[in-house]
Parts: sequence; C-alpha cells; structure tokens
Amino acid sequence: FGCGCFWHVQHEFAVGEIQILKRKETELTARAGYAGGTKVGKDGRVCYHNLSAQDEYGKLGHSEVVALTIPESSFGDFARIYFGLYDKKGDRPDQLGDRGGEYRSVVGFPGGYSNAKLTSVLKSVSDEYRGVVQVKEGRGNEGDNRQSTYVMDTTKFPFNRAELYHQFHDGFAPGENYPASYNNIKNVLNEKGLLDDTSCPYI
Repeated sequence: FGCGCFWHVQHEFAVGEIQILKRKETELTARAGYAGGTKVGKDGRVCYHNLSAQDEYGKLGHSEVVALTIPESSFGDFARIYFGLYDKKGDRPDQLGDRGGEYRSVVGFPGGYSNAKLTSVLKSVSDEYRGVVQVKEGRGNEGDNRQSTYVMDTTKFPFNRAELYHQFHDGFAPGENYPASYNNIKNVLNEKGLLDDTSCPYI
C-alpha cells in the first residue's frame, strides 16, 4: 500500500495488524519500502535519497509503500484503512507537500489488476469512501496523479524494503509523534533477527 510518505502509512497498518489480526509487536509484518518501478540499482538495491546518489528509489521509478502479509479474507479491512487515509476530495494527507512519482498512490498484490477478486474488493471499498479515488491498472513508473491509485502486480513489481531507520518512524504531520514503544519496535525486531538493515548508504 502506498499513499504518500510511508512513515504514517506504516503506523496505520501496524495498528491495523494489532487491532484486526490481534498480532503482537513481534508478529507485525508492516514494513516501509519502495515498489512500482521498473528498475533496480547495483546488486538489486533500491535506496532512499543519499549524498552519493546511489540507487535512489525515485530515479528508479519507485514509490514509497508499506508491505504486509495478511489473510486474503482481511484484505477488505485493510483496504478500508487505506482509503481512510484520503480526505473527502480524494487527496493524500501530504498532497500539498510531498509530490511526484515517489509519493504516488499504489496498491499491490499477486496478479495486480487482473486479479479480479481483489481488484473488485478494492473498488468496492473505494466506493464506500465516496469513490473519489479511482482504481487504475498500474504499469510501472507512473506519475503522481491526484485521486488515483494504481494496482500493481507484486510478481512483476516486487517490494524493496527500506533502510532500518525508516521503520516504525514518527510521521511528519502534527499529532504523528508516536509513542517511544512504537518507535522501538524496529529495535526489538532487529534484535530477534526479524528485521535487518539494508546495504544502502545511511545518508
């Protein structure tokens, strides 16, 4: 799921895992990362912006996203979390701040738009939220088009996990300074070998 900056999006889906699926923090699967582009960098890397400009996700056509593993039967519940991120006009929370293809809206699952079952669920939930966000087929490297979310085939456009410092991060908007216990989840998962860092440059 991608809807602008991945920090706040990860928090909302992590809360969803806890509330809907009753998962403990060590069972959380929500991970911040990059997807939707047609290229990868050196050794298959996709990285955040860095001073050496190595394998930067935007230049490779990717968007900021949050990946998670959920039962197919719960997809509708998490789609509601997703569409609940938009305002009444169908704009992202950061629409006037973060702009460009790096922040475009995407949803990915196996088969993408040709997966009639999940695409139908996605469209139905969009209709529940006034239908102002149009569900479209994603082909990779899309631009940032308002009121649109692109459905990506995760077998063709796989998820690339972001650097450790991006995981379970505070959001940027007022009221998105999350509890230290939330921020510490990345450390707990890292210590248990459930969340490693990447080989990307730190800055």
